[in-house]
Amino acid sequence: MTSSSPLSSHENTHHQVPIRLNLSRCILSTEFSIPMFVVQCIHFIEEHGLTIEGLYRISGHKNQVEFVINKLVENPHADLNALQVPVSAVATAFKDMMRKLDEPILSLEQFDDCQTLTSKSNCI
Repeated sequence: MTSSSPLSSHENTHHQVPIRLNLSRCILSTEFSIPMFVVQCIHFIEEHGLTIEGLYRISGHKNQVEFVINKLVENPHADLNALQVPVSAVATAFKDMMRKLDEPILSLEQFDDCQTLTSKSNCI
């Protein structure tokens, strides 16, 4: 990985997988204005993983997770279906990439708004 990667701010010299992801350098979805890796992972998980109980508790194999992350770092528009990896690898890669962000995607105000929207008193 080169330092011009659209996702990484720091690099791990032993692997291509970035240590930290600089949110301000992430390529954003034009449709949703969120990082493309989020869109790509969520679409894949919605397509292949909604029937898998405990999906986010099942860890993907390390080499497959690193493969997914590297592909998304190389090309944030990568077709995850073409990678032929299990949905657990994409879910684990998604969680790992979210943890590596140098700042949260949601501001505290947005987070509070989300909590209000999802509270039991607002559910029908």
